[in-house]
Amino acid sequence: MRRALALFFACGLAACGARPPADPPRPRVALAGPEGVLRVVRTTPNGPVVAGHVAGPARIGAETVARAGGLVVAAFDDALALRWALTWAATEWTDVSDLVVGPGGDLWVCGAFGGRLATPGGLAASAGSGDAFVARLGPDGATRWVRTFGGEGFDGAAGLLVDAAGAARVVGGFSGRFAVDGVEFASAGARDGAVWTLDATGRATAVVRLGGAGDDGLRGVAADPAGDVVVVGQLGGATDGGAWLPPGLDRGVRLGGATLAPPGREPMAFAAALGPDGAVRWATAVPSPGFGLFKRVVPWGPGWLAVGSLQPTAPPEGVHGLAEGAPPLQGVAVVLDAAGGVVAIHRPAGVTSVHAAQAVDDGALLVGHARRGGLTVPWLGRFGRPGALSGRTLCDGTGYGYGVAPGPRGDVWVAGLTEGGCGVEAGGFLGAFAPPTGPDLQAAGERARVGP
Repeated sequence: MRRALALFFACGLAACGARPPADPPRPRVALAGPEGVLRVVRTTPNGPVVAGHVAGPARIGAETVARAGGLVVAAFDDALALRWALTWAATEWTDVSDLVVGPGGDLWVCGAFGGRLATPGGLAASAGSGDAFVARLGPDGATRWVRTFGGEGFDGAAGLLVDAAGAARVVGGFSGRFAVDGVEFASAGARDGAVWTLDATGRATAVVRLGGAGDDGLRGVAADPAGDVVVVGQLGGATDGGAWLPPGLDRGVRLGGATLAPPGREPMAFAAALGPDGAVRWATAVPSPGFGLFKRVVPWGPGWLAVGSLQPTAPPEGVHGLAEGAPPLQGVAVVLDAAGGVVAIHRPAGVTSVHAAQAVDDGALLVGHARRGGLTVPWLGRFGRPGALSGRTLCDGTGYGYGVAPGPRGDVWVAGLTEGGCGVEAGGFLGAFAPPTGPDLQAAGERARVGP
């Protein structure tokens, strides 16, 4: 089960270049506890809010915030003093994937859990090896509602989009049979993707399925000004021709000058735009010799910026994806035009996982992982317009960068995991860091070939 979780929610290893100047002292806090990690951070008028999980009792500073393993949501002021913390205990495991600030300052959080999850509304039990959950919280952490979705296999919610009316689009993946408010689906392959819509009360009003003979799944979602949504994730080769994938995608089509391979290859980084009725506006993928995955997508001018990881070389026979012995991943930031065409592929030097992106006025903030001196360390990047990319590593010790958001006074909030670095003890960390201002750390973006 842990390996299944790693394949869907995993980050990746990385490599990076010259050591940057040390950060001046800035406030940082740690979530200390077994397997503690902070996955996502968002900015609110009162300060940052983070979400993550622990495998046992945990504390922030001297304050105990969890007495058992499970979900953690915590709010801080701009000086990183704890305002409140919410925890839900789980009998087996939890994995938090996304957090969104919606109307009135309410918070939506999603992820997956196994066993039983103790929420204010009662004890939720997973129907299979893991179920998806979505919750709506008040600005003070009070629980408004919690919904769980799942079936006989491993299911999870990975990304959220909330509109002005409080309706949420949720993206994720499922295996086997998957149930949403009495409507059941069966995955066509090892895993399928899903997009389901919840109204402001948490009731499901629509479900769209992505399915094929391979290992498919969705990780991120963003709104299109025209009313469409753009989803990103991975496409595992062939599709079943049903659901909403374009006809012919399973036969090897050319998109953005590249051919999507037939069945049997490694999963590819994938993006698609869906209309309000679930109809496909466009779909594209970035093939690579090995594993590929888009993790998040944000608006970028008239188009989109999708971030994730690719394997630049083919894995040995019998070694796939993120398995031991597979080639290292390479982080990417891919610019798509309004019709989904690949405009450019940017590869930060040595970075092999770009986990999240946050659009800001002058471009986008990126966060991921890098290698320095044999260690995996958190990496922070800035992608400016029209496309200059700079970045820097953040810590001396082993760690991973998972969440990013603009902070006060020009700082950047970064959430992640450290094994003893970033100025805090081992566990999940949240810190204010100076944005990267150094030289471009990568070669010019590789412009995609357009046409046959």
